Amino acid sequence: MSARRGVFLVLSLILLAVMVSMAGVATIVMFSGSAPTVPASSTLSLRISAPFSEIELSDVLQQFLDTPPTLRSTLDLIRRAKNDSRVKVLVIRPAGGGALWGQLQEVHAAIEDFKTSGKPVVAFLESAGNGEYYLATAASRVILMPAGPLDLA
Repeated sequence: MSARRGVFLVLSLILLAVMVSMAGVATIVMFSGSAPTVPASSTLSLRISAPFSEIELSDVLQQFLDTPPTLRSTLDLIRRAKNDSRVKVLVIRPAGGGALWGQLQEVHAAIEDFKTSGKPVVAFLESAGNGEYYLATAASRVILMPAGPLDLA
């Protein structure tokens, strides 16, 4: 009789675990929400913080954490904004030192490609070094804060 109770207990615990897992998945789906909407005549403000990671992290928990964008995702974002009729202006805000020049050249080329759509690009610099200013040269207009230092070599 105790063997039957043991089997019943194990099966009951497995069933309970399955039910709790299903409730957890249903809760996650319920609270995940919908994708953000983009109204017509929008401005895309893009903070470019280099150096970029070259690969996406494939950890299961990464989807719940706020991770910095990769180089590919930044380039794809600029390309999608170029083709999106709802985006009218791109504002870039370059930041961060120690950027890799190859990455900066790819982002610069993507911004130049964005300008071929006829949409303006504005660069807003709080302060700038060589890398930030190089990205800003791809813009149609460059705005530097009045007290912002411009440190070029």
